[in-house]
Amino acid sequence: MVEQKESYIWDFSPVGHEDSYFPIKLWRRLSNKALLQPLALNRYSDGRGEESLRDEIAKYLSTSRALNAKASNIVITSGFIDAMSIVAKLLKSSFKEFAIESPGYYIAEGIFKDFGYNIKKISLDSDGVSIDNFKQSGAKLLYITPSHQYPTGRVLPVAKRQKLLQYISLINGYLIEDDYDSELNYISRPIPSLQGLDSSDSVIYVGTFSKSLSPAIRVAYLHLPDRLLESFKMSYYNHFPRVSLQIQATLTEFLKGGYFEKHLRKMRTINRKKHNLMLESLNKELGNSFEVVTKGAGLAILIYPATPFNWQKFKELGRENGIKLYFASLYNTSNFEAIRLGFGGFKLEDIPKAIKLFGKIYKESIE
Repeated sequence: MVEQKESYIWDFSPVGHEDSYFPIKLWRRLSNKALLQPLALNRYSDGRGEESLRDEIAKYLSTSRALNAKASNIVITSGFIDAMSIVAKLLKSSFKEFAIESPGYYIAEGIFKDFGYNIKKISLDSDGVSIDNFKQSGAKLLYITPSHQYPTGRVLPVAKRQKLLQYISLINGYLIEDDYDSELNYISRPIPSLQGLDSSDSVIYVGTFSKSLSPAIRVAYLHLPDRLLESFKMSYYNHFPRVSLQIQATLTEFLKGGYFEKHLRKMRTINRKKHNLMLESLNKELGNSFEVVTKGAGLAILIYPATPFNWQKFKELGRENGIKLYFASLYNTSNFEAIRLGFGGFKLEDIPKAIKLFGKIYKESIE
């Protein structure tokens, strides 16, 4: 029996783009071009990924995120879970505890829990992770989303980044910096990466093309510190590529030809308009009955009721009215709650209509 897929009038997915935004014609042309080049199809390739792709990613990270990036330190992975699994395995013999922001990204916590780490949840200050709480935890390994804290959106300021780097150097630990959506910033330029400020070889940098290009191509990457390279070679160097050679070659051409930078400029312009229109529409429909938890970056705005609110009724009304709703509590490591209103998947002209119907069920749920 084929399972029937649920259909909705409006889907507020916090991770999607419109299908038409992926440059499919260009991608197909670059893919054909890549097939005409000599690919090493008769042998297992470098377990870190193709050197040409790693070189282009290193150039991009150096200019866009101020990383001290080297192609030799980059590992191409088939998504975030693959990247974090590599890190968890690499560090397992040296670290028993894994610290993570709370609230934080539940998938990162789950991966390290599966590898047998003891999980330490670190509270947040108004400007990001609490360094004092991290020190008290006794952990030497911290996963952090400093440029757009997941899910609260808080940004770790430069002075606090430097203090955190000083401490992690002192204890000979590692910071795992997840820079998951730094390209999609609509208010100001993002603060340079933690890795770019690091002088003690203590930051493991994780990046992905899922938000900026497409989750379907399954490409993420690690930038490993020099002192982890030997351990990586022992474990992975001779393994087969984690991403197909054709995808790697096509993405190389996409980066090399300047198409990725052009694509990002287009996406930022379009999503800034959607982001601003959604905020405008929310203010128009809901007035002062809500608070904005996070805005200005990524593909979603998070809001929270400013008045007593019947959450169960709200969820039921969503189903009854054909609205796909998303909640922060389902995707983080604590009981932090907010309504996640994704705008990336909407056509610009549909946002006011979607928020109007959303506003109707929202107001009916106010107690």
